[in-house]
Amino acid sequence: MVICVSANPSLDQVLVTRGFKMGGKVEPVRWTVIPGGSGVRIGNVVREMGAPVTVTGFRGGGSGAWHAQLMDEAGLPHDFVPIREETRGTVLILDESRGFMVELPGPGPSVTEADAEHLVERVASLSNAGDWVIVSGRLPTGAPVDLYARLTRAARARGARVAVDARGAVLLAALDEVPDLWKPNAQEMQDAMAEGLDPVALCERGATILLSEGRNGALLLRPGDRPLRFAPPPRRPWNPAGSGNALLAATVATLCLGGEWVDAVRHGLAAGVANMQYDVAGHATREEVDRLAPLVIVTEQ
Repeated sequence: MVICVSANPSLDQVLVTRGFKMGGKVEPVRWTVIPGGSGVRIGNVVREMGAPVTVTGFRGGGSGAWHAQLMDEAGLPHDFVPIREETRGTVLILDESRGFMVELPGPGPSVTEADAEHLVERVASLSNAGDWVIVSGRLPTGAPVDLYARLTRAARARGARVAVDARGAVLLAALDEVPDLWKPNAQEMQDAMAEGLDPVALCERGATILLSEGRNGALLLRPGDRPLRFAPPPRRPWNPAGSGNALLAATVATLCLGGEWVDAVRHGLAAGVANMQYDVAGHATREEVDRLAPLVIVTEQ
C-alpha cells in the first residue's frame, strides 16, 4: 500500500476566468471545490495508477468535515487525525486564454505536540513491510520541525519505504534519516545545498534523488548508478499546479506495483505532463499515463 501524509490539507477552490485582470469584478466561468493538499493530490494519482492507497494527516472543524465528505465522494480512502482548529482553504485562479495564474494557499490551523505524536502513531499503525509512505508539503503551525523525520523513523521501523517532498528545516531533518526517495525541484535542491546538503553524499548513504526540472523533465540519481535524464513529451501547460505531486505519485505507485526505477520515472513524468491539462491539480488517468510514458526519452548523463 501507499500511505500519503497530508499534514496541512486544504479545501481547494478552483476558479477559471475569462479575461482576468486586477481590480473590478471577475466572474468565473467554472468553479470547482475539491479536497486538496499535496498528500491528497498524490493519493488521487496513486489510486488512478491502480495501487492501494490511504491518506492521513491533520483535519478539523466544519471545513475538515467537508474535506472528508469530498474525499468519500471521490472514493479516496482516508484516516486523518482530528484536531480542534479548522482545515485551511486554498484558491487557484486560471484564465481561459492564459492558463495558470496564481495559487493562494491559506496558512492552516495550529497543531500541538500531542497531535504530532498521534500522527506518528497513526502512520506507524498503517504501515507494513513493503509499503511506501509519502510525506509531503508544508507543516501546519505548531508542528515540530522534525515531524517528517519522526514519521520516516516510524515507517521504517515497520518495514516500509519512505519518500519525502518538503523544504527548509523540515526537509533537512527528514534527510538526516536518509529516506528511500527525495523528490526536490531545482529551487529546493539549491536551497538545501545552500544549507550544506551534499546530494552526492546523500546518494552514497542510500537515498535516491528524483530531481524535478519542470518542462525540462527530471533527473534520477541512484546509489551506484549513472544519472539518468528523462525528457517529457511536449504539451501546452494549462495548469502545472500539482504536476510535481503527480510525478512523485505515479513513480511510487509504479514501484509499489513491482515496476523498476526507469519504468517508474517514465510513468511519473507522464503523469506530471497529463496533470497539466486539467483545471484541478493532482489528476492523471492510468490510460493517459500509459499512452504518454513511451514518449518519455531517457538518456545517461
